[in-house]
Amino acid sequence: MDPKIPVVISLVYPAILAAMVILGYWIADKYYRKKNKTWAGSGIENAIIGLYALLLSFTLLSSGNMQGDRNSLVHHASDAAAQISRSSVFFTDRFGAKIKDHLSGYLGVQIRFYEGKIKSRGDALREMGRLNERFMKELSVLAAESPSAREEVKTFMPMYNELNAAFYRLVYSFDERTPAIIMFLLVAGSFLIAILVGFMNGLKENRHYLVPIIFFVLVGLSVQAIRDLNNPYGGLVRPDYQNIREIQNYLLRK
Repeated sequence: MDPKIPVVISLVYPAILAAMVILGYWIADKYYRKKNKTWAGSGIENAIIGLYALLLSFTLLSSGNMQGDRNSLVHHASDAAAQISRSSVFFTDRFGAKIKDHLSGYLGVQIRFYEGKIKSRGDALREMGRLNERFMKELSVLAAESPSAREEVKTFMPMYNELNAAFYRLVYSFDERTPAIIMFLLVAGSFLIAILVGFMNGLKENRHYLVPIIFFVLVGLSVQAIRDLNNPYGGLVRPDYQNIREIQNYLLRK
């Protein structure tokens, strides 16, 4: 996605939300106050606002949970890498050196993907695929040399599979999003509720502005927070890769 698009949305959405509040005031003024008509509330207005608040809180919670899942997957990936790093000392020097070299490349792909130097999930998968293909050829050659080397490779494979599973789960988690239909309901609903808030406050002889302002701030920030949580590639709230960085730094020091 073009990085300018989220910025444009962040500016356009609150502008439209404010415009919807103003539209509500205008409807109340044009069709009721100027014609000296009274509005008989149906009693369901608060229920509609409450329903929207429920949708908003549910979506915010869901987006926060997805962010928490990404952080858990980072820890899973770093744990798998740490296990291999610790276990490498029990293999022969030659095999241990190959493991450390592969692990260094693996962590490098992870960090570059997180930093945006690898631009997409597809690029990350292709780069990791090339790394794994080269490493598997080296393991095949090593396993063919002797029965003891073959046993080393067989002992190593479960840890290697766990490392790869952690990578693929983490990378794919970056494209998990709140379903588009839910986001549509959230945004469209905020516009409709904004009209209702402006309308209800615009009916008063002495107009009230505090409630619409509070509504605008709370709903605007909440929707922007959900969008940010849905954007692990470049949002303000991103997965914490500190564990993976520490393991990479540890390998570089050795």
